[in-house]
Formats: sequence, structure tokens, C-alpha cells
Amino acid sequence: MIKLDDICFAYDSTPVLKHFSTEIADGEFVVIKGDNGCGKSTLLNIINALEFAEIGTYTFDGTVIDKKAVKNEQFAKAFHQKIGYVFQNTDAQLFCSSVYDEIAFAPRQMQLDETEIAKRVDDMLKLTGTEHLKERAPFHLSMGEKKKVAVASVLAMNPQVLILDEPMNFLDKKSRQWLVEFLNQMHSVGKTIIIVSHTDDFDKMADRIIEL
Repeated sequence: MIKLDDICFAYDSTPVLKHFSTEIADGEFVVIKGDNGCGKSTLLNIINALEFAEIGTYTFDGTVIDKKAVKNEQFAKAFHQKIGYVFQNTDAQLFCSSVYDEIAFAPRQMQLDETEIAKRVDDMLKLTGTEHLKERAPFHLSMGEKKKVAVASVLAMNPQVLILDEPMNFLDKKSRQWLVEFLNQMHSVGKTIIIVSHTDDFDKMADRIIEL
């Protein structure tokens, strides 16, 4: 599914990724580790087509993903439906006035009808145990609740791949346990999971650990 071949990337002439190559199969659970500044978050951005390699090739389901490809609005729309990305800073991801509207945002951008949107939102609320938060404003929630809403909002499009950047940051013990169990559940139903984490919470669940 995901193939990264000889990827190089730099910020202001400072190399971050140097000739990095890997493949991630459908349904694989991968944890990415490494020191601060080694390119973990950059790698996630490249996979999600938010940044692009200066050298090397990234292919997703056999299609090269580059600036030219995502300039095609129809292609970019279809591609971003396939990948759900939960940011390290959850506050940067949540901006709607209610949890319902937050989860409904992506389906509305895809111009689905409101009946289908309502079904998807209800399904995600149940899946993440956030039904009681439906009318709440996301910025008033706890960090654990915000993480659940962020996960629900990206899963509303039923992506093939779920990417999370340092998902355990600022979570209490109960929320961390929930997230581990939830991602294990998602993996068991065939989702491809890619996580950047400096903790060992996901190591036993992972099919593979990549060290940068």
C-alpha cells in the first residue's frame, strides 16, 4: 500500500530525512520511534501529502503521490479520504462549535447528504463513547475527550489508514488505556495503523517498529 523509496527532506538546508526507504502493507500496525528532530512528524506529513520529499518517491496503492498529483482536486479529495491523520496537538485539529459539527465536518466537505452525515456522526459517537459530548464545545473538553473527538472526526470518512502523531501526549492513565484498546480494535478490523510515539504503549501491539 505505502512505499517510500530513498526519501530525502530538509528544513532550511538542514537534513531531516536522509535516503529513507520502507514499505507498509495493508492492515499493518507500525510504530515509528526516534530522537527529537529526526524526522518522525515530517515522515507522517509526507505520507499524508502535507509535505513532499525533495528526493525520492512516495507511492500509495501504486500511485505516485507528489505535488503534481495533489494539484488535481478530484484526486486529492479521493486520496485524503483514505488517510485519517490525528495531529500531535489536538487543539489545532478541533475548531467547530460542537462535537457533532466537528465529526460532521469532513463528511460535509465531501457533500454527503445530511441523513448519511447524521448516521456517520452517530456511529462515531457510539464507537468512541462520546455520545454524551455531542452538543459540547470541543475546546471545553478534557484532553482525553478531545483525543476521542479527534479520532472520531477522522474515522467519520472511514479511511484505510489511521495516522497518529504522539497520541499519548497530555493524556491521563484512563485515556491512555482507552486509546491502546481502541487502536487494537481498529487494527483487528483491518485498518492500517501508523503511530509516532516516544512511549512503549503500542510496542507489543505493533507488527513492526521503525527506528529513525
